[in-house]
Amino acid sequence: RIWKDEKYLLDKNHITFKEFRNFILKYKLDASGEDSFDPFTDKNYPFVIAFFTLIQKFVKSAPEKEQMPLALYWLAKVDAILNFSYFYSFSDLYLKECITSYPSNPYAPKCYQQYKDNIVFAYSGSGGTDIPEDLRMELKRLKEILAPFHYRHHKRK
Repeated sequence: RIWKDEKYLLDKNHITFKEFRNFILKYKLDASGEDSFDPFTDKNYPFVIAFFTLIQKFVKSAPEKEQMPLALYWLAKVDAILNFSYFYSFSDLYLKECITSYPSNPYAPKCYQQYKDNIVFAYSGSGGTDIPEDLRMELKRLKEILAPFHYRHHKRK
């Protein structure tokens, strides 16, 4: 159905921020609760592939700096489905880029939370969660990058 409904966007070489944002709003991808549609959980591959195509077209259109974290966040979400790997993840790289290059952007905490969730998932099992020290330190470092912009009770050094 998405191929038919979004053919005009899929046929374009570039899409604007407004078109990209409207697509996200139309499918309630940023929503939570009962109103949200989560193609990533449902393994709706045609939707995910179409969305990946739209993200690429948006990035190709050279978005403004403040729009790039949105693209990085969704690239990470889509890449985690299409290219899942326990050993090396572009998804994690996209999320870390979002955090480190755009720490004041409203999407940076979402990128951090998704990265943290990825780490916890990767190192959890029936015996509990055992995150290696280097990754715990990386999570701490990334959170400290965000702290001055997003966390009220951050203590400055």
